[in-house]
Amino acid sequence: MAIWGMGTATGYWATAPIDKPGTNTAITLQAPEKPPENGHRNYTSFSLYGWILGRNLAVYMWLLIGVLSSGLTTVAVLAFNGVALGQHVAIAMQLGLPFDSVALLLLPHGVPELGAFFLAGAIGLQGPRLLQVWWWNGRSDNVLGEMLRPALLGAVVLAAAAGIEVGVTLPLARTVASLQ
Repeated sequence: MAIWGMGTATGYWATAPIDKPGTNTAITLQAPEKPPENGHRNYTSFSLYGWILGRNLAVYMWLLIGVLSSGLTTVAVLAFNGVALGQHVAIAMQLGLPFDSVALLLLPHGVPELGAFFLAGAIGLQGPRLLQVWWWNGRSDNVLGEMLRPALLGAVVLAAAAGIEVGVTLPLARTVASLQ
């Protein structure tokens, strides 16, 4: 969590001063609506769910792969995704979205999503422990078994978070944008 938090703070602080005094940025919030019919981003709810879940499962797998890289990929992915979150929050606030609206859009799906990511991060950072057990005992079956159940639980929570993002966050975003 600390790695993610530092990344988020870094992303926010690095992005926040983009709008320099005396300049006029003509960016406005627009309600999310159906993209153009060119087939590029014309999502149904189910295909949007699949796209979000696929993206999140890719991040989840990279976090878990830290078991094999002694936690290096886990640290990099946690930091990178923290920076991305900080940047998104800073940009939304620069566009005039109040912090409480940003929180309203992030919390419903963000709490279970980040919980699953932190669980995968905790597992991914177990690489040195797994290596130590294997080195001294010659087997690592028990340790891998201990990691499997939480990893599967995290994937289920991630699937639920993607459903919340499509079913709750998207309608909330439309409502918030129409009020601006």
